[in-house]
Amino acid sequence: MRAAARETSPAEYGLSRAFGSLIVDLDPDKKLVILDFGVATRSSIEFFSSYNCRLYVPDAARRLPAVRRGDLPLDAKQFEVLLPELPKKEKLDAVLCWELLNYLEPDAVERLGSYLEPHLQFGTSLMTVQSSRGTINRSPTVYHILGPSKVRRVIEDDRPVAARTYSQPDLFRMLPRFEVNRSYLLQNGMQEYLLSVT
Repeated sequence: MRAAARETSPAEYGLSRAFGSLIVDLDPDKKLVILDFGVATRSSIEFFSSYNCRLYVPDAARRLPAVRRGDLPLDAKQFEVLLPELPKKEKLDAVLCWELLNYLEPDAVERLGSYLEPHLQFGTSLMTVQSSRGTINRSPTVYHILGPSKVRRVIEDDRPVAARTYSQPDLFRMLPRFEVNRSYLLQNGMQEYLLSVT
């Protein structure tokens, strides 16, 4: 039986410093293109509507359980169905992965890298929230964007499942176009990374 949706504790409710840094780094004078692998929440869409941007939200976090065969994490073949088709010449300014990479096998993260490759440009940012523990919630946390660094986190299924814990060298190997711009260690065993194409 699926666990009832609930919000995380107040200690985990409030700020995402990596997201705030990503927003600060965006060029406000250009037409932005953003790929958000989180859930298409009303607050998040309203937040980005104030920017001159084209926003792609494939709702991967919400669809992830539907493509799961057996236990998580997903392999590249399972992950493939979550990738949206982008125009061939589209160049991305930002990619929001949130907690997605914790639910992917290494070959799926590498598939993400090859999928993004033709759409990257100098300065493209990628944000990810990585678990430093061996487990993670069965469903990815839903992030409601409330402001440039403010988020509301909602857990829909907090039963623990095995998590892929990727170090910085792992991320460099699987996503070779990116380098770590900033990282923030959180009190709940999670670490936020902001990666950039240089």
